[in-house]
Amino acid sequence: MLATTLVAPPNAERLLEAIDPKQRGPLANIFYQQYRHGAPPYGYASDAPWTPEVLRRAVMHEITERLRRAYRQDVQAEYEKYGEWAYRLGRDVPATLDFCAYVIWRERLPVEQRQRLKQERTTEHARAWMDEQPVTASQLSYLKSLGYDGPVDSRAHASSLIDVMKRGARVEVAS
Repeated sequence: MLATTLVAPPNAERLLEAIDPKQRGPLANIFYQQYRHGAPPYGYASDAPWTPEVLRRAVMHEITERLRRAYRQDVQAEYEKYGEWAYRLGRDVPATLDFCAYVIWRERLPVEQRQRLKQERTTEHARAWMDEQPVTASQLSYLKSLGYDGPVDSRAHASSLIDVMKRGARVEVAS
């Protein structure tokens, strides 16, 4: 299969970096939904191959339709969200095309590879979240029971220390 021999397109995340982190998932889902279930946009044959440009137009059409619906239903928050997305996608077409290429590339991967990528991203995001969280009292207590009495920066740091110490390794505390 062609997709398995390709490397992920570079700069795929550039588009999402400009979007509020809480909105990245819902926006990315529109790209995936259009690729998986959408028909090519007006002007393209129903059996037209998915290219980044075809996907970009399909996504823009879907976002425009959602924007119109939000306007008609007078749902201000939705109207602002879809308006912002339409603006970002229209303003940075190269970044949008890069993300479209990534979606197409990823969707053409075998299921096992897609699942592995998803798990890697989930683990990466969980780790980043734990890096921002304070250490818990139970983690500190467990570390103390394992013989560690040094500083602990975050929940992720504590988790790493626990993993190392449970394997029998000693952790030296810098003075």
